[in-house]
Amino acid sequence: MQETIVCISQPSFTSVNRTVYRKLKQKNWDIQLVAPSQLDFPGGRKNADKVLNEDPPMHFLELESGNPRLQLYKGLLLLLDKLKPGIVYLDNDPVSRMAMQVGTWCKLNNAKFICQSCENLSIKLSSVFQREGIKGIPAALVKNYFRFRTTKLCSHVFVINNDGEKIFRELGYRSVSKTPLGFDDRIFYPDENSRNAIRTEKSLTKTVFSYFGRLVPEKGVHLFLNALAQIKDLGWQLLMDDFEAYATGYTAEIRKQIEVLGLQDKVIYFHASHTEIGKYMNAADVVVLASISTPKWKEQYGRVIPEAMACGRLVVVARSGALPELAGDAGIVFEEGDVEGLVNILRDIIVHPASYTAYHEKASRRAHSLLSVTSQADILDKKFRELLNENPVTNNQ
Repeated sequence: MQETIVCISQPSFTSVNRTVYRKLKQKNWDIQLVAPSQLDFPGGRKNADKVLNEDPPMHFLELESGNPRLQLYKGLLLLLDKLKPGIVYLDNDPVSRMAMQVGTWCKLNNAKFICQSCENLSIKLSSVFQREGIKGIPAALVKNYFRFRTTKLCSHVFVINNDGEKIFRELGYRSVSKTPLGFDDRIFYPDENSRNAIRTEKSLTKTVFSYFGRLVPEKGVHLFLNALAQIKDLGWQLLMDDFEAYATGYTAEIRKQIEVLGLQDKVIYFHASHTEIGKYMNAADVVVLASISTPKWKEQYGRVIPEAMACGRLVVVARSGALPELAGDAGIVFEEGDVEGLVNILRDIIVHPASYTAYHEKASRRAHSLLSVTSQADILDKKFRELLNENPVTNNQ
């Protein structure tokens, strides 16, 4: 008999983020997937993507509250009572109201409770005060309350970076391990035909640097542009999203910076869905992510990096948060905020391209062996089986 596993996943609002659950379904689990029926975006409220034939059974519920720490799903407990899962997997931080609610249900119903966190900043009051000052303490007190309530409720916590693993162990969670945010290996892989087609279509004839991802200040795109301006005399082009779908104030700043630096003729814009991004990554030569930390944030993952690596691209990343972990020895790392260091790397790539040839195969091999959605599903599957072979949870809070 298949064991029922309820997976509660806000990212599964979007079809592409259901891939890992499709793979778990193929491993003979009875996956029941919970996702929001609607979400609010800057452009307005949107409905969840339609259910595909390969999706596991889906349950769309309404989310209460916009704050990720305070959100609850209407009717979730009634759904859990009906499905009676042996495991509940919450793709959400254990330091949250939802984790407290779901973890309590699991304790009362003798089910295993697993969370996944992207956190990589300590919530200890001393650490928060050092980063943010007194203004950060009220929110930290709320987080620590949730932490106190959920520490013994969680059978396991998955994290996506080394800092997260250290943090949750120090907070007292009894079982913690890493998993990638797996990329879809059917979309991201070396594809010479797509590379040639896109380069022809976009007239990409020189060394192509690129930026993929959200256009927000902490991603350091302005630093990347400042570095490119210092090698304006060399042969390169910049491939980047047109960002029209989610224009922000920072978008306008970047467009103005490109104009002021005189880079207009070197920038090639594109627009693509997530399923098409792999083609454009293949068309690039180098993918750069110059992330910079703030008191409230540092790079938690940077999923465009394993996606680009999977396509066999050379990645150049800042020593920011989890980026060096992802790149490993298959990418180039520069110090966070070091524009001159980035300039030297980009110049050398153009002048001595043969020195970087080996990175392409190494990057693809590393990504596909360690960072794909297949790897993620295997890790989850193994943990599910381990937990179901354990004795029932008897810890009391």
